[in-house]
Amino acid sequence: MFQQDIKPRNATPLLAQQPPPALYYKCAMSSSPTNPTDNPSNEEIQPPSSSTDTLRAQRAPPARKRNKTQLQQDLDQQENELHALRVSLENEKAARKAAETAAGNVGGRTEPRQETPIPKPKGTAGETYVLKDEMGLQDDKAQYSTILATARNAFLAARLNPLTNYSEQPLRDLANVFEVAKKAHPILCRFTNNWATAAIVQQYIHSRKRYARILVGRLKEKRAHALHASRSVSPPRQPEASTSTGV
Repeated sequence: MFQQDIKPRNATPLLAQQPPPALYYKCAMSSSPTNPTDNPSNEEIQPPSSSTDTLRAQRAPPARKRNKTQLQQDLDQQENELHALRVSLENEKAARKAAETAAGNVGGRTEPRQETPIPKPKGTAGETYVLKDEMGLQDDKAQYSTILATARNAFLAARLNPLTNYSEQPLRDLANVFEVAKKAHPILCRFTNNWATAAIVQQYIHSRKRYARILVGRLKEKRAHALHASRSVSPPRQPEASTSTGV
């Protein structure tokens, strides 16, 4: 009998058999040249991609989208830092302004103490001395006029009667007038016992009373002329009664 070659069923040629992916990758790595010069193509041997890697690649956001997100985060961080810097600068400016204001207030309170007080001159303002010259404002008519207006407005705001003598005015209301004038014009603090402001009020009362007397005199003259005119006019003639005579 002749020997027959017995072949197993479903036998696959040796060249058609492929190793599993992991084994293939291991063998490829072991057989790859260790020296970069041994691989003239300079290509790296990559393992075959599996289905899991494919799904991860599909789910991962595109590179452009990741770049936009990172850029937005960087912009937000820079904006926050800029806002913090602005807040810090504003706080520093506020603190500096408060310090300057406090220093100015301290200087304003100490300024009247450093200046020499000016005592009241003898006599009456407008009669024995000129108030503007005694106040040292002979060369500053604008400031003197402003002080006069402030004192008069404060006098009227206190509801004081300008036709009442100065000595009969309420002392408490006059004191309020003096304080208002000094706050508006610190130069008035130099005059002892508020004599300059008091002189302004006295002159105002004097001028209002004089003007009131002028108005009263004019009114009396008008009434006298009207009364004289009414008396000089003759009364109208009465019509004569007609008498009828019978025939």
